Amino acid sequence: MRTAILVRRVVTAAASAALLLSGLSVTAPPANASDAGSRPQLPVTYSFFQGVLAALADPLGSPPGANDWTCTPSAEHPLPVILLHGILGNAATNNQAISPYLYNQGYCVYALTYGADPSGLFGGLGRLHDSAAQLDALVDKVRVSTGAAKVDLVGHSEGGLLGRYYTILGGGAGKVDAVVGVAPANFINGQQALTPPWDLLFQLVVDAVGPTVPVLNDFTPKSFEAMSANGGTAAGVRYVSIASEVDLVVTPISNSFLPAAPNVTNVTLQEGCPIDHADHTAMMGDRRVFDFVANALDPVHPRTPACTTVYPFT
Repeated sequence: MRTAILVRRVVTAAASAALLLSGLSVTAPPANASDAGSRPQLPVTYSFFQGVLAALADPLGSPPGANDWTCTPSAEHPLPVILLHGILGNAATNNQAISPYLYNQGYCVYALTYGADPSGLFGGLGRLHDSAAQLDALVDKVRVSTGAAKVDLVGHSEGGLLGRYYTILGGGAGKVDAVVGVAPANFINGQQALTPPWDLLFQLVVDAVGPTVPVLNDFTPKSFEAMSANGGTAAGVRYVSIASEVDLVVTPISNSFLPAAPNVTNVTLQEGCPIDHADHTAMMGDRRVFDFVANALDPVHPRTPACTTVYPFT
């Protein structure tokens, strides 16, 4: 009970902060609107906290542009994109900005809330194998609906890890073309997931809420051993990891990156743009991050990622 109250207080505080920070949000059209043809364009508010407000208002809702089951993939972007949130988030919380951004590029976009509590407000709580089964069901539904043979996965934090888990241990390798992780919690090669003092804090959290948040039992070096073979990837799948030097959740940055391989690309957010200080949460409201995601999904038509001043948490 105390844990639930604490979590809800944190979310409420974040929502209050969003109101104060709303003036820092920027609404803008997509970089290449022509890619989307005649599709109506959606506003994109580059702020993670807009998703917090949306999720509080409608925990079971979809982010703008997502989960349209009449969508037909375009010739420019034939593969549907499935968005995967991080721990304690849901489809609306993490994807309020990136969903309309990708929609405006002409993608068929889908967003899943996995491993959720009964309210649907807090997701990513279940064991990875259970969440992978939920993802597999959605992947099959999307493939039938769109006629696409494969999908692309874009996951934030735990969502990036889930995408990789799904392709390695969840039977999804033949159904996925690319796994794009934004601050993905990969923790490859048995590295310690967190550095002091965050490791102690994390252990306190595991001790306190482990029974009600089973996925925390998957966030240990031992639990990653099964995914570490062959460089932690599956043959035939591309993996792109986008990480920030100022991320204080998945730290050090090497814990987001995968070992060098022909099917692996690791991107440091600040390389070429030192004024971007987006941290773990702010990355899901960062135009530069989204441009890197777009390049990962469509490497044949790369764009120059935006470079603007971004502050942590905003």
